[in-house]
Amino acid sequence: MKKDFENQIKEKLNLSYEKANFFAWLCAVRVLPLLGAEGNLKFWKIGERQKQLLSILRAIDRNQIEKIDYLDDLIDRMDFRMDVLNTGAIDAIGADFVALTATSSVLFRIKSPYTYVKVANNANITATYYGIDLKPILLQDLDAITVEKNCFYNDVTIYGKIWDEFQNALHKMGCSYWGNWYTNLFANGFKLEDKDQEEIRLRLNAPAAIINEGAAAVAKYMANLKMQGKKETKEARIILLGTKGAGKTSLAKKLQNENASLPRKDQSTSGIDTLKLDFIPNETTHLWDFGGHVIVQTVHKCFMSAECVYVLVVYGRGEEQKEIDYFRKWLTTVKTYSKGSAKVFIVLNKFDPHDAPIPKEKIEEEFPNLVAGYYDLNFSRIKRNKSDKDTLRNFKAHIRNYIETNFT
Repeated sequence: MKKDFENQIKEKLNLSYEKANFFAWLCAVRVLPLLGAEGNLKFWKIGERQKQLLSILRAIDRNQIEKIDYLDDLIDRMDFRMDVLNTGAIDAIGADFVALTATSSVLFRIKSPYTYVKVANNANITATYYGIDLKPILLQDLDAITVEKNCFYNDVTIYGKIWDEFQNALHKMGCSYWGNWYTNLFANGFKLEDKDQEEIRLRLNAPAAIINEGAAAVAKYMANLKMQGKKETKEARIILLGTKGAGKTSLAKKLQNENASLPRKDQSTSGIDTLKLDFIPNETTHLWDFGGHVIVQTVHKCFMSAECVYVLVVYGRGEEQKEIDYFRKWLTTVKTYSKGSAKVFIVLNKFDPHDAPIPKEKIEEEFPNLVAGYYDLNFSRIKRNKSDKDTLRNFKAHIRNYIETNFT
């Protein structure tokens, strides 16, 4: 039976790239309600449910809106699948199929017909597990897509009590917004109007700090946007770059409070810290402090974009700040992910006047118009030294002006 269904899908998959993508998206949407089959999302650990749910919802959204490869994001967010299977619970296996099918809509970027067959077959297997026969519906979907007939089976009663359980699970998680969105999507026959496309764009572009909290935070954010007439929350992101021990955490503390004590040597950031800065009235500014030993390997488009302010912190007593190769690594990273439109502020964590200077001429020659300013600071003397205190204040003023000019 499995092979028969796969063969039927293959026979009908003579679709354009865009139509095949829509079919993958529709498969994901049709199995999504099965996530709540038990009335909760217990197959995910309590502390992970918000983020895991949002990863699936964003994968489905991205299929409709964004035209770039998100396979790396999919891989990053699918590590929970092994945890699910390792529980040994039969309902967990079904849940795993739901999660895989919902997120696999992103795999269309491979442009392989086999991928679409896999998506459809996963949808069928998952639904069958819960006693729902999706085969004829998916085949009808392909027929309708082929002839460009916007007539898709949208009766939610096929899910029985599972639909209500799905809605209840979302409500208990503070995600009624998502339940309403999918209720309306089914009611409208899976047709997305221009206003729907805009709503998807708004939630995909929610502030990173909100996305990092999970599905309920994005739901609240979207509800607030609607109350405010869809005025987007203003947010600027400052990303601190530099190797481990360069002084990024020290600078972060001084940007919050110039009289703050410096961290001990054993307090170096091991992952990612976020701080909120009160730079500008009515403007949310988040500072992202990445552990230097992981930044190059782990920071990608999820964090770095044109909508960021970049600060490269350089250790004054190291030999590396003399070499253009060191700066080339960081500046190329920023230029790549910001598509050449962002600016970098370079701060030298200078311990004494004899520390080697930054090779500004070489940087300007290789990266013209990328660096917005250079600042020499002795972090340990800011409290008592007027020159260092003035430099810090000038640096903050320049950052503030850049944010006001570009993000407000």
